[in-house]
Amino acid sequence: MIKLGTVIFITLLSACTVEENSDQQTNTTLTGTWISSSVNTSYDNSNVLVGSETTYSTLYFTESNADIQLSSCEDYSNPQIAPSFLQKNNGVLSFINVSDTPFTIVSTTELTREYEITYSFGKILYNQTLTKTSSTIDLSRGSLQLNGPLSGNNQNHACLVQSFNSAPSQNNRQQISIPFDNRDLRLDVELTHFLTVGNYIYDANERGNSPVLYSFDVSSNSDVFWNTINSSSLSPTQAEFQISSVGSNLITGTFSFIGQDSGNYTGSFNFVPY
Repeated sequence: MIKLGTVIFITLLSACTVEENSDQQTNTTLTGTWISSSVNTSYDNSNVLVGSETTYSTLYFTESNADIQLSSCEDYSNPQIAPSFLQKNNGVLSFINVSDTPFTIVSTTELTREYEITYSFGKILYNQTLTKTSSTIDLSRGSLQLNGPLSGNNQNHACLVQSFNSAPSQNNRQQISIPFDNRDLRLDVELTHFLTVGNYIYDANERGNSPVLYSFDVSSNSDVFWNTINSSSLSPTQAEFQISSVGSNLITGTFSFIGQDSGNYTGSFNFVPY
């Protein structure tokens, strides 16, 4: 009788713990800054592994009572782009009026989800984890300055996307963007290895053959860009890209190029890597 009673007691305690954890997850306050880490694994139509890519970015949740909104760093505070609306229920965070995979609330600082999308070439398995880093909205992971016929500068709201690909030709992608006109301004580079201090030369005619700098561009979907150059990209055929310092907390550099508008451009950047 004592043994049986003990087992029953432990079982009931375990059940209570599970219920308390579920309530805690459902009552998690989401408001703040979250880092998204998404591992995307690609397979061809024969289910053969093609490659994988890990992408990091910044997301923001704002929660007020039953109203939960999710925005990317690039779209935060942009009146032209509506945030995603979600709701919590029994430890799950689901999108409202959107057919998208919900998140599982693992803890007060972690959300996860897995889903699969089929394409003409095969399929990609997505495994995404959101990790809360702050209960406030941290808007900047660096700065970006562009000087030329089209100019922009912002140190208070800079967004960073970093991707690391198993494909050797596109191993390392860095994109930093800032609010610009009614959208954003982006510096986007792809390298065949991790960033190190040094000078890099981009030549569009050698794209894909360069052992280091695979692609380089400055772009924007803003009205100013389209009205000025009738394009969303400056699309330089050549560019100089210099990394002056690389550290665990900050990476800095400069760049220069001639855009498709024949304008001379220079710029600088720094970002806080994930």
